[in-house]
Amino acid sequence: MKFKPSIAFDEFSGSAGNVTAAKINGRSYIKRKPIPTNPNTVKQQEVRNRFKEIAKAYKALTQEKKNAWELHSKKSFSRAIFGVKATLSGINLFQQVNQNLALINAPLVDTPATNATEFPQLSLISVDGSSTGVNTVGENGTTSCMPTLVFNKFELPEGIAMIIRMSDFNDKHTKFKRAETKMISVAPTMLQFESGNALNNLKKDVTMIPLGQPWTDVYHQRPPLSSVMISVDLVSKSDGSMITVLEYVGNSYDTHVLDIMIDDKNEIRSFS
Repeated sequence: MKFKPSIAFDEFSGSAGNVTAAKINGRSYIKRKPIPTNPNTVKQQEVRNRFKEIAKAYKALTQEKKNAWELHSKKSFSRAIFGVKATLSGINLFQQVNQNLALINAPLVDTPATNATEFPQLSLISVDGSSTGVNTVGENGTTSCMPTLVFNKFELPEGIAMIIRMSDFNDKHTKFKRAETKMISVAPTMLQFESGNALNNLKKDVTMIPLGQPWTDVYHQRPPLSSVMISVDLVSKSDGSMITVLEYVGNSYDTHVLDIMIDDKNEIRSFS
């Protein structure tokens, strides 16, 4: 199949029927849409059941509440397509908000938020190679040089949840792609590392989030020393609003800015 770009159509994205369009390295392609396998894993069943529950909840709304979601959706935007943000419909916004709440095991909401959520400001210092995790596939030893997120000290408010997603470790990761990540934690361990600690060579208060154990719990393998993708999202427990505070692509094994190791029990010890 061939296509010729025109003034009317010079960019394509997504699927229609049995074909899929994409743009790779500046060139546009149209190819046959692959037929996905359906292993019907426990995780997939959970996702499908979540969609069904949310769809059922929207159907049960009064027309007045549906109208409220529709009105509120005009102020909301989806992720950019071709660099242009697209507005959501009322049902899309309802689904998006409640999907966010389902991810953090919070109750669904039937009315949109009236006030914008105030999220804390997070300032990343380093993705540090200081975390370890016990290997979960029967191999002896630990996985070391795993990422630890190091932020300027912050406190997460009670009404805000944090979602962390990570990919496998692979040198092919050069650009962040959320679809290639998995959620590893919705309640990550946060270690407050005070400036007065003898092991804190940064000499400033920091908040550390070790990712070694959560990663091995999800991926069940001993990772190679290569590139990884990491994202951090903050979600309001009351209204389902979400912001992304970090999308990272790179390695961590050679960035021991704190010169420490954090073991699987979240105990801090000297790296040297």
